[in-house]
Amino acid sequence: MFKRQSLILASLAVFIAPFVPGFAAGDAASWSELPTVKTWEYGDYRVDRLNTMSNVVLKFNDTLVRVDRADSCKGSCDLRDLYILQNGGAIKVTDVPTSAIDEQQVLKNDGRLVYSEFSDDAKTHVNVIEVDLATGVKSILLDDVFLTNVESITITVDDDMVYAETTFDHSLANEMFPQSSIYVYNPRYRRFEQLYHQWQLQLEELMDVQDGQAIVKMTFPGGEEQLWVYDYVEFGEQSATAVADTWTPDVEDIVGAHFTQTGSIEFFKMYARNMTDKTFETTTAYAEYLNWFRSYNTEDLRNIVQVVDHNMVWLTPENELFLSTGNVQYDLGAIGGDGTFLLREDKILFGSGTAGMVKNLSGATVVELDFTPTDILGDVIVGENASGQVVYRNTTSGKQMVLGAGTNARVSDDRHVYWKGSDGRLYQATMYLTAAMDTADGVPVKIATSPRVYVQNGDTIAYIPNEDVYHSWYESFANVVTISESQMAGYTPIADIGFKPGALVRVDGGSKIYVVGSDNELHWLVSSEVANDLFGRNWPNTVLMVSSGDVLNYPYGASITTANDMAKTVMAATTK
Repeated sequence: MFKRQSLILASLAVFIAPFVPGFAAGDAASWSELPTVKTWEYGDYRVDRLNTMSNVVLKFNDTLVRVDRADSCKGSCDLRDLYILQNGGAIKVTDVPTSAIDEQQVLKNDGRLVYSEFSDDAKTHVNVIEVDLATGVKSILLDDVFLTNVESITITVDDDMVYAETTFDHSLANEMFPQSSIYVYNPRYRRFEQLYHQWQLQLEELMDVQDGQAIVKMTFPGGEEQLWVYDYVEFGEQSATAVADTWTPDVEDIVGAHFTQTGSIEFFKMYARNMTDKTFETTTAYAEYLNWFRSYNTEDLRNIVQVVDHNMVWLTPENELFLSTGNVQYDLGAIGGDGTFLLREDKILFGSGTAGMVKNLSGATVVELDFTPTDILGDVIVGENASGQVVYRNTTSGKQMVLGAGTNARVSDDRHVYWKGSDGRLYQATMYLTAAMDTADGVPVKIATSPRVYVQNGDTIAYIPNEDVYHSWYESFANVVTISESQMAGYTPIADIGFKPGALVRVDGGSKIYVVGSDNELHWLVSSEVANDLFGRNWPNTVLMVSSGDVLNYPYGASITTANDMAKTVMAATTK
């Protein structure tokens, strides 16, 4: 009898995917498999060319979404069908307005996809709809609320508060001027009310909201701009404050305005970074400048500046990347004229050509890369190398693989990567669990006078109780290093090692194939299809024949009916 090495297993918990194609309760019928045209099998993964005309894939926080023209469209149409990509399947969300499919707006809404639709033919009342990005279920946040004389509506939410930025054309002296106003939903009166009524003609743009306050950029008929802070007042007189020193001539612009963690406002006034105090009565300009030389879309400035939550990252005219968390600024270094960057909630990804990096928001390096990262989820990073190929990197296992030629690589979950191929089609890579498994960091060792083999790691040794356990970690006994007795005596013994999590075993005399889980249990693979999805078609050649005594101390866990049931459970740990 032996003790299993609990230290190497403790950090990995059982994970059962809550929404699995074909098996999730409630919404199971809405999940579907992704039809493929062609499949390529590789050692640690397979690649499918998907049978879809759309290669538009967007990332809404951590949710990957494919965008197609709505099936309901007849002729020209402003509706789209969304396919939430997860666990190798898709869930369809029908008839979402094109204007709502905006990565920047979803970020502003803390990862929530919210939009409005008119609830009557006269277009005097609206419903506010939210799409649950985990289930695809639509829910009505606000039902049949009066809001009239508008051409378009952008919804911004902050917890339970709902703001509506409305646009329309205003007639003045026989000319039409575009205009927009900001409304907020008042639950007591069940109606949208203008957040603050400006008597001058202007275009109001909602930049950020926090705790009942809204940063509004006003553009006047002459093109001049100014920042204001509107305060939501449920009862009594409306309140607003003009932010000091933000009046901007028509040849300049204000971008990136957002609340910091301290409640001040940070923004760029054309070239220079500015910061207000908490009262908005004092604004300080800094000698930190924004790169306006790059190509950019006037509606999408993410090529030069990005804001997520209270943090901002920008590129200087010298192509230096800077990160601001409000009170602290970090110089992340130069990324060159063709470099890219991506700010996430807790990390920043950037790189150019043959070099890339992931840092956390303290400026500390998480990992250095030999490719440009384009997306990250958990321990998986994907990107593109200098040859135009999509690269996968698992920071836990240390494995890195080139998946194929293409761009716009995105991660949907631990095991699936999507990208636009060089032929313009959409591709999906499914990573087998071997791609996420660590190899044993320790070295198998023995002394010349004994057949007993141990794993030496640092100043510790752990006994390997039998050949079956050994072969779950190492391919051959040629790996074993013979050391002196004095060296062996200098190591501290720790608990014996058990089967490597993720190992496939079959007990002598039985027909069932089990996976050793990181929960220290044996999980029955109920079908070869599931095994193919988890380990690839070569899995039968990796099964270990073991005796009943070898697995005596392993209880039997839940059966694996879908690949996702064990996507986390069977991931291997190291011998650390």
